[in-house]
Amino acid sequence: MARGRSSQPPLFTPPGKIVLLLSGGIDSATLALLLRDAGSNVVSLFIDYGQRAAPAEWRAARKVCSRLGLLPPVTVNLSSIGKVLRGNLVQRTARSTSRAEAASRDTSDFLPHRNALLATAAAAIAADVGATHVGLGLIGGSEHRYPDTSPLFLK
Repeated sequence: MARGRSSQPPLFTPPGKIVLLLSGGIDSATLALLLRDAGSNVVSLFIDYGQRAAPAEWRAARKVCSRLGLLPPVTVNLSSIGKVLRGNLVQRTARSTSRAEAASRDTSDFLPHRNALLATAAAAIAADVGATHVGLGLIGGSEHRYPDTSPLFLK
């Protein structure tokens, strides 16, 4: 990621102030870059919901902010919810899954309503900091595995 601004015109009309859910992954990092280049006032938000990858995601989110010249992410600790949920995203040791079970479900890393939880927390932060929008980077075409990334969910 380059530190300079892109010379491309913005893909959209930028919101003034936006709370961006930032995990440091390709989807949220790309959205951070697009928002920054469009001139938005980006408030990056990292949420620990008990995911196994939280330490690595936190490091990546901080690195994205640093490289893009954004303020460090605001953090919210919701890790206690991960202690009561089941799924490979939140279990500290990956559950052993037979090939047949994994193939039939193909969603062992799906955590129901995760994006609803994250978006709700981000909306609360947005109201608190005076942001008019919440940003959530999603990878297109994944809604068959992750229903909370579908256009219907986002409506």
